Amino acid sequence: MEGKLENISATDHRPLITDRTLLEAHEISVRYGEREAVAQVSLRAVPGEITAIIGPNGAGKSTLMRALNGALPVSSGEVTLDGKPL
Repeated sequence: MEGKLENISATDHRPLITDRTLLEAHEISVRYGEREAVAQVSLRAVPGEITAIIGPNGAGKSTLMRALNGALPVSSGEVTLDGKPL
């Protein structure tokens, strides 16, 4: 069933399958002056999937989230939302 949505019940926990990428980051980096807080991260967020960002304090999780939502500029790489650059 790859690439097609299927009807599932509320108790079925299988992910919806789709070819659509909602949010995508390609090798993004974020710098604070000389300090690199996020280094070359890539990810895809697809409707129906759950993505977790985990790591120790100071690892750059919040900085990554700010870069993904456009609140912080990336120093390199690209973030797209529904195929359009942020």
